[in-house]
Amino acid sequence: MKNQLKSLASILMCVLLITACSDDDSTSNSPTDNELVGTWNLISLESTVALDLDDDGVASESFHEESDCVQEQITFNSDATFSGTTSYAIQFFTELEDIVCYDNTNSGTWELNDNILTIDLQDGNLFTYTISLSENTLTYNQLEGFNVSEVIATYTIE
Repeated sequence: MKNQLKSLASILMCVLLITACSDDDSTSNSPTDNELVGTWNLISLESTVALDLDDDGVASESFHEESDCVQEQITFNSDATFSGTTSYAIQFFTELEDIVCYDNTNSGTWELNDNILTIDLQDGNLFTYTISLSENTLTYNQLEGFNVSEVIATYTIE
């Protein structure tokens, strides 16, 4: 009888340990693929360094205040593909230097692991960003991985 009670106690202890250690995804702060899927529009592009890109004598951290061409839209599809259009490019060498206006389209594939977004362009260029995603706002540093000032892009979903 003692052996049966010890066996029963061991089984109950195992069950309690298994349920106590189970995954609880409801407390995760990592964005999910479903949260990223959709069409995102750039609403803010901010530098950590004030620049006078439009040569008006007034420097600003906001690229939107310095250039009329800062527009971007990116669509993340549920099949892990994306497409996007942009009307600007950031130029830098050792520090931010300029913004160039031009129309560009890109497409490729994407992968999200925790808060790490990997973008693989069709031309073979690969970019990795640490993203923040909350409700309808997506934020990341466009120059992550480069040894220059940060340029924080913020998007909202349509």
